[in-house]
Amino acid sequence: MKNYFLLGLVLASLALGYVLQWPATNVVLFSLLVVVAWLWNEVSTSSDGASKTRRNDYAKVIEQIEVGEVAEPKHSPPAFSHGLGENKQMFYDFVAFADKLNDLLQWGGWRLQEEPAGVGVRNYSILYAGLKVGHINLGVWSRMPYKSAHSEVSADIEIEHAHLFYYGNLRRFLMTASALISSDALANWDRTKEEIDHSLTSYLWDAGKTHEEMPRLNMRIHGRSLAYFKRCQEREKTSLG
Repeated sequence: MKNYFLLGLVLASLALGYVLQWPATNVVLFSLLVVVAWLWNEVSTSSDGASKTRRNDYAKVIEQIEVGEVAEPKHSPPAFSHGLGENKQMFYDFVAFADKLNDLLQWGGWRLQEEPAGVGVRNYSILYAGLKVGHINLGVWSRMPYKSAHSEVSADIEIEHAHLFYYGNLRRFLMTASALISSDALANWDRTKEEIDHSLTSYLWDAGKTHEEMPRLNMRIHGRSLAYFKRCQEREKTSLG
């Protein structure tokens, strides 16, 4: 349909040139001007349409964040398999990770929902007011074999539309999630907070440089299994675990 419209504009310009007895050069230049104007309008309309669609999508997410109700997670725990190898013990040790973290998240709309795992990791969806806004992959990324007492574990965190959350709310979620695996030793906890603040600052910097769709927030938090066990014991002693 658009091609026929463009062809009609060109033919109309040729006919106008013939009636007014324009030189051939003027006719060609006028025809090209018509084509350029039409293409410019198409590009502008397409860009405006994409921006409007993106704004509408953001508006829906913001509405869900602001008025949505907290939904109880529906876990789909992964099946244990011999293919896990050295990470098999890690899967057993962190079977209650989502529930323990959700206990710590009672202050707000954030929740963690376990999904079928990827290879060698536990996979969780991040929910906010019932809306899936990201995921966490919990796994062992060190070169040393996993040992239940002192092994290093890491949480890869990705959050979509991070710019739509209040800064303090998002930071508190990241701090809470990190606290479950981070040691309470001052040096380790300071390093964890630095990693969170650095990731948030980098995200805001990158988001400010683009006029297109906002990037996702990605970060990795390092911790140890012993810290997780200790946090679980503390929750049980206070009847919250």
